[in-house]
Amino acid sequence: IIMIRLAKKFPKINFIIKCKLGQKIPRNLENQFKKIKNINLIKHGLGNDLIEKSQIILGLNSAATIEALLAKKLLMVPFFGIKGKIVKDYLYKYPKENIFLNYSKFEKTLNNNLNKGFIIKKNFNTNQKKTINKYLGDYINAKKNLRNFFL
Repeated sequence: IIMIRLAKKFPKINFIIKCKLGQKIPRNLENQFKKIKNINLIKHGLGNDLIEKSQIILGLNSAATIEALLAKKLLMVPFFGIKGKIVKDYLYKYPKENIFLNYSKFEKTLNNNLNKGFIIKKNFNTNQKKTINKYLGDYINAKKNLRNFFL
């Protein structure tokens, strides 16, 4: 319920919650979201436009999270409550600086970033670049590689 608490604390900031296709939201939670004017719950459709419009992306095991890194957005991945074997076997391998294993640290970091206001895009570091390459391929040389593929 971090989003509800922070949306109330920062009424001038829009919070967009984009669900994965087929994801069920408990009715009581959906009703709470509807009561808060600066929370917009989106249940279907693509999220790529939302990434470009956003400054902070929260997500887990979605192509959108890797796209957020590529777009140089602040990515925060909540891993709290997830058992170690699941992380190792099934989840994307995110850079450590983007992973939050602790609920209170996640909320504190998100709160601090919201307090800053506008977040300046930063170049991705080596770990983030490795993650992007692992899941999206060599995006820098993609055009050249594609041309060589067809020759």
